[in-house]
Amino acid sequence: MNIFERKVYRRILGLVYDNEKENWRILTSEEIYAIVKKPTITEPVRLNRFLVLLESCLQTCMTHTVAECTVNKLLMMDRGTVRNM
Repeated sequence: MNIFERKVYRRILGLVYDNEKENWRILTSEEIYAIVKKPTITEPVRLNRFLVLLESCLQTCMTHTVAECTVNKLLMMDRGTVRNM
C-alpha cells in the first residue's frame, strides 16, 4: 500500500532539480511525506489493530498486566498479522 501511495505522490509532485548534482531526480520517501504532512495509508490500520488488541486485553486479562496479556494475545495471533504490527 505504501509503495502505491508513494508512486501516486511522485506522479503528482513530479521531479525536483538537485542543485548540487545539477540534474533532475525523483523525491525520496522522506521528502514526499514532509511535503504531504499526513500519515501513510497503513498507519491508521496499524493503530486500529493495536487499539483492538489493547481493548481485548483489558477486557479478558484483568488479573495479568497489560504487557503479559499483549504478549499472550500476540502469540495466539497469526504470524502474518504480528509481523505487520
